[in-house]
Amino acid sequence: MAARTLRYRGAMSPHDCELIRLTFPAQPVTAFTALAFVVAGVWTIARRRATGPFVFGLTLVVLGAASFWLHAGAGAPAPAAESLAVIATASWLAVWASSRPDGRAAWIWLATVAAAGLVIGITPTARHGLTALAIAAFAVGSLRNSRLRRDRRMLAALGIFSGALVVYALSRTGGPWCDPVSPIQGHGLWHLMAAVALAFAGEATGASEKGTLP
Repeated sequence: MAARTLRYRGAMSPHDCELIRLTFPAQPVTAFTALAFVVAGVWTIARRRATGPFVFGLTLVVLGAASFWLHAGAGAPAPAAESLAVIATASWLAVWASSRPDGRAAWIWLATVAAAGLVIGITPTARHGLTALAIAAFAVGSLRNSRLRRDRRMLAALGIFSGALVVYALSRTGGPWCDPVSPIQGHGLWHLMAAVALAFAGEATGASEKGTLP
C-alpha cells in the first residue's frame, strides 16, 4: 500500500494498531467491527419490550456509534464520547447487578452518567479513571450477587471477555499480534468478542429480561 495514502495520527489511541488512512473511514476494520455493539443493542431491544432492555440496548447502540465515530477518524471529541458510552453501559449493568432497579435507581444512573459527562468535558483525561470505576462497580456488584456467580450466561460473558482482553493486549500497537496493514485486526476481534460478552452480561444481570421499571 502506497505510503503517501497512509499515516499515523497521534490524536488517535496508540493501542489500536490499524494504520490510519487519509480516506474515510480512517480505520475501516476497527470502525466497521465496532458496529457489532449496535447489532447487540438492537437485538437486546427487539427481544424484550421493556424499559430495562431498552435502556441497556440503547447504551450499546450509542457505544457502537461512538466507537465507529472514533475509528472512522472523527477527531478529538470521539474518545470522550466512546468513554462516556462505556460508562453508561457499565453503570447500567452495575445497577442491575446490585438489585432490580426502581425508578429512583434509574434517575441516579442518569445523574451519574450526566456527571461523568460533565467531568470528562472539563477534564478529558479523567475518562480513563471514570471508565475503570464504572467497570469496577459492575464487577463488584456481580461478585456480591450469588445468583450471578452461578449464572451460566455470566460465566460465558466472563470467559469471552477474558479472551477478548488477551486479544486486546497482544494486538495493541507494537504487540506481537499487531500488523497495521492486515485486513484482520485484533482490535476488531476485540470489538466482536466484547459485544457478545456484553449481550450475555445483560442477559445474566437482568438488563435484558422481562422485568420493567415502574
